Amino acid sequence: MDSPDRVTAEQVLVDGFAANTDSYYDRWTIRLHWLVAAIVTLMWAQAQLTGLLPKGTLRLSIWSLHVILGFALAAVIVARVGWRLTRGTHLPTIEHGVVAIVAKVVHMTLYGLLIAVVILGVANVYGHGFPVFGIWTFARFWDKPVQKSIHHYHELIANVIAGLAFAHALAAVYHHLVLKDHVLDRMIHAS
Repeated sequence: MDSPDRVTAEQVLVDGFAANTDSYYDRWTIRLHWLVAAIVTLMWAQAQLTGLLPKGTLRLSIWSLHVILGFALAAVIVARVGWRLTRGTHLPTIEHGVVAIVAKVVHMTLYGLLIAVVILGVANVYGHGFPVFGIWTFARFWDKPVQKSIHHYHELIANVIAGLAFAHALAAVYHHLVLKDHVLDRMIHAS
């Protein structure tokens, strides 16, 4: 029988506690999660700040980068969902009852909203006839009222994602610092 001080081959030491390695996500699930988080954070901050700049080359360049990052985000989301549905690690929730249901709903809502914001972003680019870095211009498919409506919902959903992602991050920090249940470690340490 192992003593409490020994860590078996199936366990890793996390903050002085032994935790089963099968309770961690795989490397690609972790990488894709943090890549989505980084791109979404960058794009949201970029959208908030770029509107404050005067019209001109710098503003166009930053919006062009936003468009390119949007297409990159679309590719990463497709990769993440594809990985999750095929080979990604599926872990049981640590929470129970209503909290488990809320956690599941938040995750599924984030996935759905990310897909929606990307679709609306692409529609927005085509509705605007956006000139990427002044080199190439997307075809314009919508009239101005439709484009404004698409832009409004793209912006609204992006802000909802920011709020939910912030709440998600706060919950992870709460688990880590207050509950000390290693929920955050599952998305940091790969199995």
